[in-house]
Amino acid sequence: MKNLDLKQYADENRLPIMDSIQFKNWTDEIGKEKFRELLSEYIAEHRPAFPLNKISYDDMKDNIIKLSKFDTSKLCTPKEQSHKDVFEKYDDYKYPYLKYGLGLIDAPSIYNKCSNYFHQDLRLECGSYGFRAPKEVWENGTAKDIWKCLGPIWRGINGVQKKEIKELDMNPVLVMEKGEGCKILDVRIGI
Repeated sequence: MKNLDLKQYADENRLPIMDSIQFKNWTDEIGKEKFRELLSEYIAEHRPAFPLNKISYDDMKDNIIKLSKFDTSKLCTPKEQSHKDVFEKYDDYKYPYLKYGLGLIDAPSIYNKCSNYFHQDLRLECGSYGFRAPKEVWENGTAKDIWKCLGPIWRGINGVQKKEIKELDMNPVLVMEKGEGCKILDVRIGI
């Protein structure tokens, strides 16, 4: 068995960068769990910069133009037609869904570049429902904390396939073979 030295893959920010072939080969060679353990220990020791998605101004602009032309009503289900229960984290909202909700937005993340360009880093610094923020864990967590966050990296190898959704004029998205991809079930806008 070979020994993986992640420093040999590090970029100028100490972040290990591999192409998909190298990633798959190392996963096959040492196994997912060992790879995950080595990567979490490397991050805890060397603290590479958090890998934010780099979005150019032109990509953001193109994405927002596409969004402005997209018929978002295809993603909205009026409350009367929805068969999903909405559970709210708190019971003291000024405008609770049960009384004021208009419906659900069931949408993929293909237009996130519009907002991520401006505040992706802030979103990743926010924890929720008792979970620490991903960026905070990356920058300050122990190797064990980081290890817990790394599982999704291997989802692209096991049981995931590309699927085109043409009726919504989207870029290809990844979905699980034996189920459906993640969905946004509710968007709450503060007033």
